[in-house]
Amino acid sequence: MLMRVKVLPRSPFTSRIDSYTIFGAFCWGYKLLEGEKALKELLETFKKKPLFLISSPLPEAEEKLYFPMPEVE
Repeated sequence: MLMRVKVLPRSPFTSRIDSYTIFGAFCWGYKLLEGEKALKELLETFKKKPLFLISSPLPEAEEKLYFPMPEVE
């Protein structure tokens, strides 16, 4: 199942948000709701087989998604 979540920020982002930042926020929320033991069990499950995947957010304008510009040095 594919799920899309639309985020409408109330203020500008100061930096790019990556998938690991979103996953970290999910883990903190899970720990607060279910406890540290449950979080550790969940993370052990993810080591064997991830229950879901989180991608980094993509910019959107007029219902079209855009990939971020590559960082070129």
